[in-house]
Amino acid sequence: MKKISAILSGIMLLAVLAVCGGTAEATALVKHKIIREGEKITVFIPSVSEGGDKAAQDKLNTLMANSIQGRLAEFKKSITDKDVPQEVRDRNSFYSGYAVKYNKYNLFSIVVAGAQYTGGAHGIYWKDSWTMDLNSGKLYTLPELFLPLSNYKNIIDNEINKQIKERGWEQDVKFPGVDAQTKFYITEEMLVVYYLPYEIAPYVIGMPEFYIPIKSLYGLFTDKVDIRPI
Repeated sequence: MKKISAILSGIMLLAVLAVCGGTAEATALVKHKIIREGEKITVFIPSVSEGGDKAAQDKLNTLMANSIQGRLAEFKKSITDKDVPQEVRDRNSFYSGYAVKYNKYNLFSIVVAGAQYTGGAHGIYWKDSWTMDLNSGKLYTLPELFLPLSNYKNIIDNEINKQIKERGWEQDVKFPGVDAQTKFYITEEMLVVYYLPYEIAPYVIGMPEFYIPIKSLYGLFTDKVDIRPI
């Protein structure tokens, strides 16, 4: 349960970061709705407004709300199972938070993360992210950030393999290389690739994140992706 508590603390920290974030060049205004049901459920649902296109904002807001509310609905359904012992039900919990990672020049990148416990040896934790052009409503996959035929994949794959080795994970992590399904978000300094529990490694590794400096990718982004190195 100590690991679960640590995860939940991290989720709540995401919510704090979201409230405190913001820069002078910020494109979107970010607010959130809070859902609390006793001590077991605390959910922050973010939404964007102002700056960019209204249809793009609505699209992103729907994606974020559906991600969180869908998982919350599944959680509520699972804890009503009559076969679940009462002592497990007493420990059930669901938390989610978010953090705005990039919010400049109409490019917006946000992470939503959550943790829940419905029984078993450990909790379940998850993360979703979206990187969108708030003018056009374009939701980017990783390859779509870059110029066609550029060597972005080799740079990212080599950096991730390097970090796996540095962390001593060679025997545990099965890294397949990045592709269009790879989960990521961006910050001012880093492109961050991440994986969910069990996706490429055992549960003990958690949700591994790999950090690729934006400077190493500068010049490879498409003209429509306005990421400026600092």
